[in-house]
Amino acid sequence: MLSIKYSWQTTSQVGFERVILDRAGGEEASATSMVRHALESTFPYHAHQSRKTV
Repeated sequence: MLSIKYSWQTTSQVGFERVILDRAGGEEASATSMVRHALESTFPYHAHQSRKTV
């Protein structure tokens, strides 16, 4: 079994961390990432200009 260690980064939302797997572009970039959240953490509703796949 392959064991990969990811470098989790904190986000601006308390209790949420992410790993960027791929990123294309500069300031307005498209990224593929994994997100994890702490137990009982919440994320406020927000809209996106382009598509967002979960």
